[in-house]
Amino acid sequence: MLSTFFPVTIRGPEFNAFMLQVRKIGSDERRGFDQAVRVGEFVDFPNTLKAVTCDKNEKNAITNKNYVPKSGITIKWKAPNEDIGDIHIV
Repeated sequence: MLSTFFPVTIRGPEFNAFMLQVRKIGSDERRGFDQAVRVGEFVDFPNTLKAVTCDKNEKNAITNKNYVPKSGITIKWKAPNEDIGDIHIV
């Protein structure tokens, strides 16, 4: 059985702000450019970050709580229970 939890890490030069979502590949084309299908949820992350609700799905985006410079973070993302096909992180 495969794990349904995946670590997502961002590293690089210092950054102050970011926002991440996991989307089903191809959903933008079928539903309109700004109608992406956001999937899964962010479940384990530092208290300097906050989960955001988009499209009535709780915790399907994540962003910073403050503008303290960061050079790396690791977040845990939980896949949906059903097979949704290929995904990408934006």
